[in-house]
Amino acid sequence: MSDGARERGLAGAADVGTWTPEEAAAYETAHDLLNALVAACSARLSVAPPGKERQRLLIQQQELAQQRRSLTVFDQEVIRGILEEYPVRIRDVQGTDQ
Repeated sequence: MSDGARERGLAGAADVGTWTPEEAAAYETAHDLLNALVAACSARLSVAPPGKERQRLLIQQQELAQQRRSLTVFDQEVIRGILEEYPVRIRDVQGTDQ
């Protein structure tokens, strides 16, 4: 497997027939939500003054980046949690009420 496939969370990609198109789509959506949350943290960090809030955002951003790196299409329980919870987390970080 190429390093690029591994970086995109496609560990085990050689066994292509082991997941459904729906599982692959859920993985991609979860990965996109992780990207959006990392970006929302970056936006908040750009205006956060030094202190506890900034430190909390940095830690959160690092944890999300690690989660994004380790997520695979086979982590369907984790993916379901991301799909359910992360849209609200993104809005919370952005400070929007949508």
